[in-house]
Amino acid sequence: IMTPSGKVALGGAQAGGVTVIGPKKNPPVPGKGAFPPFSMTGTFTVTAPGSITLSPGDYNIHTSYIMELDTPCTVITPPAPVSETITATDVPGANERAIQLATASGKPGDRVTVTGAKFTPLADITVVGRAGAAETADRMTFKATATGGFTASLAVNDKATTGIVAYEGSAWSAEKGAGPAAYTVIDDTPLPGNSQKLNASVAAGTLSMSQAGDTVDLSAVDFGKGGAATGDLRTVTVKDFRGGPAGWSLTGKVTDFTGPGGTIGADKLGWTPACTTKQGSPSTCAAGSAGPVGSAGATLASTPNGALTGGEFTVDAKVSLDVPAFTAPGAYSGVLTLTLT
Repeated sequence: IMTPSGKVALGGAQAGGVTVIGPKKNPPVPGKGAFPPFSMTGTFTVTAPGSITLSPGDYNIHTSYIMELDTPCTVITPPAPVSETITATDVPGANERAIQLATASGKPGDRVTVTGAKFTPLADITVVGRAGAAETADRMTFKATATGGFTASLAVNDKATTGIVAYEGSAWSAEKGAGPAAYTVIDDTPLPGNSQKLNASVAAGTLSMSQAGDTVDLSAVDFGKGGAATGDLRTVTVKDFRGGPAGWSLTGKVTDFTGPGGTIGADKLGWTPACTTKQGSPSTCAAGSAGPVGSAGATLASTPNGALTGGEFTVDAKVSLDVPAFTAPGAYSGVLTLTLT
């Protein structure tokens, strides 16, 4: 009975080794016949984007017939030549498209320079003015560059325009758009005689977040039983003091949990989000859906676009890690990264 086992060495973007094992076989072999062919398989988890090389490592053929015998094969000058290369790409996450305005205001007919980034390369882009959730007549279309960026000069004539958005395709989509970025059209209508125009301004602030600590200790589970290791996410406070038409989205993604027994997959972490809006805030936040977080990420909380958005919000979540029953005892840790856009 023949049982092969061995190693495959990883290199490039990810180091380490993969254990490969072949099935037990007992094919008939004639005297002085050729050694029967065999194959070995194994798996590993990709942990970083880039090119990962695979090279053969040491292996062993164990045979059992009357007596036990090992026939080893050792790589004497490791690593052996690369046999295969795997190209790993980033897991798609939250929409990272973004726009920026060169100026935040202008008179009717003035042009504003709009700069975009992280759009789909060579995609059809529409840049258009917004009055609340409705689009105005200020619009232009073009193609993104080969790197997914663009620079456009939009003429803003409509006095109702309060913001500018950019999106791929023929209609707005939150998944393929960016903005709105706040923009004010300064009314230059002539004043009547014997009158004075009094101007006052309210300075726009920023979108920011803070958290009450950076460590969450989940409850322990018993070896042999497994189950849910539970805890509470450290409270996150979001302050939207921009005063424009854009809402915000708070997303999170988590790494695998590593410990003495290997890893517990990122998909085993789930959460039940909750969000509270401070009284008087123009926007109302909505908690994300309960479910797995994973390495691809999920929404923790958000507010919609509107004619005027902003406010202060408190975001919490119940978190739960589904630990397999016979996970080796010890401490396991993963990193949850929160992104506010």
